[in-house]
Amino acid sequence: MKGPSSLQPQPKESYWKIQKAALKEKFPEGWRPRKRLSPDALAGIRALNAQFPDVYTTEALSNKFEVSPEAIRRILRSKWQANPEEEEKRNARWLRRGKDVWEQKAALGIKPPQKWRREGITRDPSYHDWKKEAVERNRVREERDDMEIRGDYTPHPRTYTPRSRIPRTGEYTPRSVSRTGRGRS
Repeated sequence: MKGPSSLQPQPKESYWKIQKAALKEKFPEGWRPRKRLSPDALAGIRALNAQFPDVYTTEALSNKFEVSPEAIRRILRSKWQANPEEEEKRNARWLRRGKDVWEQKAALGIKPPQKWRREGITRDPSYHDWKKEAVERNRVREERDDMEIRGDYTPHPRTYTPRSRIPRTGEYTPRSVSRTGRGRS
């Protein structure tokens, strides 16, 4: 049910004005979400809610996309559609944003996804030298730790020596000996 019920006394102001005032109080500088979602993510949110509204509720979508329920509410309420020219500009802007983000991550040593490696974003070449040195350093430490743990103990490898065969005497057939080993009874 949206708005106040008809049984309650109607306020002097309209319901939407009260809602607008509450949002103004909650967001004094206006709506500025911390996390930005790509146009594809926005379209995905709308599609999921349209196809499965009972499964993908506002709360479920906010948990899935890690944004506030208020952001999801605004996305679902919005009916704005970009025209082809604006859509092209938006996609170009998001491509530039993705490049910037992955250039920063690559500078920290995080391997960019294949999509961004095709765009020419790679880690600093010195990263590979650093990694080889780190692997070698760790290998040497492990060997040193193993030597400290083992000390002077060096086990001799055991070789397999089969038991000598004892020749059997008398009548022996597999059926002459029961499973208990007592012979025929």
